Amino acid sequence: MFGAYKRIIVVLSLILLILLAACNGSNESSGSTSNEPGAAGDGAEDATSALNIAMGAQPPNLDPHMSATIATRDVGKQIYETLITVDEEYNQVPMLAESVQQSEDGKTYTFNLREGIMFHNGKEMTSEDVVASMERWLEYNDSAQMFLDEAEFKAEDTYKVTLEVATPSIFILATLGTTTQIPAIMPKEVVDSTPESGVTEHIGTGPFKFEEWKQDQYIHLSKYEDYQSLDSEPNGLSGKKEVFIKDVYFQIVPDTSTQVSGLQTGQYNLLLEAPNDNYQMMLDDPSIETTINDYGPYSLIFNKNAGVFQDVDMRQAVNAGIDFTEILETSFVHEHIYEVDSSYVSTKNEKWYSDEGKEYYNQNDPEKAKKMLAEAGYDGEEVKILTTRDYPHIYNTGVVLEQQLDNLGINVSLEVYDWATAISTRNNEPEEWDFFITGDQFFITPIENYVYTHDQYRDLNNSKLDGLISDIKNAESEEDAKVMWDKLQQYSWENLPLIKVGNFNKVSALNSNVIGYRYLDGPILWGTKIEK
Repeated sequence: MFGAYKRIIVVLSLILLILLAACNGSNESSGSTSNEPGAAGDGAEDATSALNIAMGAQPPNLDPHMSATIATRDVGKQIYETLITVDEEYNQVPMLAESVQQSEDGKTYTFNLREGIMFHNGKEMTSEDVVASMERWLEYNDSAQMFLDEAEFKAEDTYKVTLEVATPSIFILATLGTTTQIPAIMPKEVVDSTPESGVTEHIGTGPFKFEEWKQDQYIHLSKYEDYQSLDSEPNGLSGKKEVFIKDVYFQIVPDTSTQVSGLQTGQYNLLLEAPNDNYQMMLDDPSIETTINDYGPYSLIFNKNAGVFQDVDMRQAVNAGIDFTEILETSFVHEHIYEVDSSYVSTKNEKWYSDEGKEYYNQNDPEKAKKMLAEAGYDGEEVKILTTRDYPHIYNTGVVLEQQLDNLGINVSLEVYDWATAISTRNNEPEEWDFFITGDQFFITPIENYVYTHDQYRDLNNSKLDGLISDIKNAESEEDAKVMWDKLQQYSWENLPLIKVGNFNKVSALNSNVIGYRYLDGPILWGTKIEK
């Protein structure tokens, strides 16, 4: 009798277990069905353990020494750190260095390193890692080569590094504290084993560590559990870095409509660069928060080393004929996202702001331009505009610029590539482009502008320009340098290494349950939380 009851109980227990399993299976299938990493149901502990970020363009690489692209910077700043960084006011402050001393003659800088800082591979950071990293960065960073004259980094002991330069400059610390193409500190063995194509082991000291890059799909970072944070209040890129998110996925999503719909459904938590056309819609959506992030100058770069724009008269003719306001309105749509202004530096950079040369800004005089083109001897040569759909504002600029140049009688073609190919074409195929469209971040010092430092942008045969840059570089004070900068900006508007169209901001859009997100020359993901 009892045996029969026992058999019945066992059978009932088995049935109950089967029913419970079926219910659990039903609950799982009713959650997210996304196959993207980081989605709920993809092995995450819960939906808040991953931050999914939609970015429009895939970085050409994740080598912060080599690449100045926005995509490389935005991912790299989560992984890597530098000796010094900047606060919200762009003052240089120590990061991996505990302190910095400058000699009286300005030729020697001593960096006392923080002790016990561990790389993501478990190795402690020492002076040999710093020296190897800084020497490699010097090879690739044009601004560093300009300001750090005959620079030599030396390991004095395990936690002390010196920098010696042949010529003092007031811009040295600003160069070391750059927020793009940063002097990231990596393990010496990584630096030593890096191929010419760039870093393949992404190991830093930052609050997030690299996990995986699935090309054209996503870049996966995770919280670095052994991160050693500063204790000071968060301020810009400095101070305490607390991480509240287990995983970060930078999802590569070139299509802007997919980005926006994904934000609305919760597939993505954050759009790094929300499409301007959808800005008003996102403002009206209570589930979405938007932030306007100060950025920098928006410019049309002339190819001065090949093609028709080697001739300054051609550059001046185009500058006289195009409508800057139409370009800004078409590209950025909303007037509080752009600013019509002639200064090579942002209006927010009060120290270096200048209106010299403003008489050449936004002339919008097509008849004058046509006359100048004839006088320059223009004979129908093709002008190629290099653009990309990966950044809608850059593509829209290309379209309206093509129309405006066509109206001036210029034979123009629009060359559309993905962003990585556009960068490669600009760098390696000078015969294949005449205009390159770019938005630059906030420049701490004016001659950080790429037309003064990058060979792809510079006028390589302009001795006057080089002389003015040298005068600023070697100025004894910021006051002297400002006087010389006014002269350089005036000459730049006359010589036109670029056309400074205006200033622009970037719009980030995020789910309303994402809190603590900040932005300074790219996303700051430490301190960011997702409320359940």
